Amino acid sequence: VRPVTSGDDSFEPSWSPDGITIAFSTRGAISAIDVETGEEEVLTDPDHNDSSPAWAPRSEGEDG
Repeated sequence: VRPVTSGDDSFEPSWSPDGITIAFSTRGAISAIDVETGEEEVLTDPDHNDSSPAWAPRSEGEDG
């Protein structure tokens, strides 16, 4: 087991159905991290105070 996020304020992890990405809540936003590359991306505006990320059952990413 290794840490995959950049801080202590990452909560509510949700694995993508393909097992490649973890979405999580952090500082009022939803972020996602590629577990293979470690590349992290903020997906929503922190001003909206988003939480509880979830995936559609057949989520396949932008290309699928």
